[in-house]
Amino acid sequence: MSKLVFNYGGWCWIPHEEKMYVPAKVIEPFEAGSPGKVEIDGVPTKLSGAETKNVLRMDEQSLDLVENMVQLKELNEASILHNLRIRFEADEIYTSVGTILVSVNPFKLLNIYTTEILQQYRNKGYRNLPP
Repeated sequence: MSKLVFNYGGWCWIPHEEKMYVPAKVIEPFEAGSPGKVEIDGVPTKLSGAETKNVLRMDEQSLDLVENMVQLKELNEASILHNLRIRFEADEIYTSVGTILVSVNPFKLLNIYTTEILQQYRNKGYRNLPP
């Protein structure tokens, strides 16, 4: 079984204690289980072999808000959690995975249930509008 290789300029998911995973840009190539160097939020960070064991493959597309996560090229736990997190931070609490609707409790009132918005969904249907 071959090891995952993370090449210079590529992206990967690094396990994180609080956020579960954070995106990182590879600045020194490495194999999973071997030392490497990445950039996390603009900060160069050396990783030990033990730290790279659980690094996951990532596509740069995962950095952006995605309405339907089926569109992600790399759909894994890290990309799902990250997309939900950045959508939550942007008050976009509804996300789709195919025909499945995922909702995250915003813990505050959002102005998303206005009469106009509800009427749009009645007229156009949920498949023709963003979640």
